[in-house]
Amino acid sequence: MDIREMDSVPKLLMVILIGTLVYGSLRAAYPPSRGGMMGAMSGSAGWTGAVPLIIGVLAATLASLFFFRSRKADERREGMKAMLSSDEQTLLNAVEGAGEITQDSLRFRLDWSKAKVSAVLTNLDRRGLVQRERTGKTYKVLPKRNSV
Repeated sequence: MDIREMDSVPKLLMVILIGTLVYGSLRAAYPPSRGGMMGAMSGSAGWTGAVPLIIGVLAATLASLFFFRSRKADERREGMKAMLSSDEQTLLNAVEGAGEITQDSLRFRLDWSKAKVSAVLTNLDRRGLVQRERTGKTYKVLPKRNSV
């Protein structure tokens, strides 16, 4: 099962688990000072106890960004794909099916003119759905992932 297709509650539990595991493992490596509350707050000894907490919160934040933003980007990408013309959809499907293909190969595969392939690719590139990289006299075309 893809993580992006999970419900929000299991994702939230995974975020909490990641933060807790990072905090717990760092807490074992950086135990708090023994000077009590006042000793912990004076000088750098207090920061040693806070370091695992700060890093645990950062880890949980990064995990939540990964779990919750990837699905929204995919939904926006699918919404944008629904608004494409039939030629744009045909070309995008060919690029996604190949994974990586040259612009010349697309031309022969789709039996389109150079101008048509170039114009449609330019539109898809502007929308952030494909990426073109110059290779010699042609372009290598790749689908962009989570680009929207």
